[in-house]
Amino acid sequence: MNSHIHYDESRLLFRALLANGVFSSLSGLIMLLAAGPVAQMIGIAEPAWLRGLGAVLLVFGGSLLLHVYRRKVRRVEAVAISAMDLGWVIGSALLLLLVPELFSATGVVAVLVVAAIVFAFFELQAYALWKAR
Repeated sequence: MNSHIHYDESRLLFRALLANGVFSSLSGLIMLLAAGPVAQMIGIAEPAWLRGLGAVLLVFGGSLLLHVYRRKVRRVEAVAISAMDLGWVIGSALLLLLVPELFSATGVVAVLVVAAIVFAFFELQAYALWKAR
């Protein structure tokens, strides 16, 4: 089994990584630059949490965009990226189930929408990895 997947082998994977990278980077940038208003809108008391999450998302998104730019990704990294996306979805569900009072009604909707988008990235990446095996 080849340890790298190249763009020509799985354009679907690289398109999913591109969309994921752009979405993650933009989300991170918004959280960094507008942590206060976003925190207020979604019901989070402390904007510093969003700034920290925004920084992590910028690094994550940037790494995905770097893979797309290089037109290759190690198979194990693509699997790890997909696992992180699935972890985000599971973590979102757990937050909403265990501490729903953490979020306003708008916050609950925002968490659900973002989780649905991230799950779509997971599905596309997992399918592309399965096809590229």
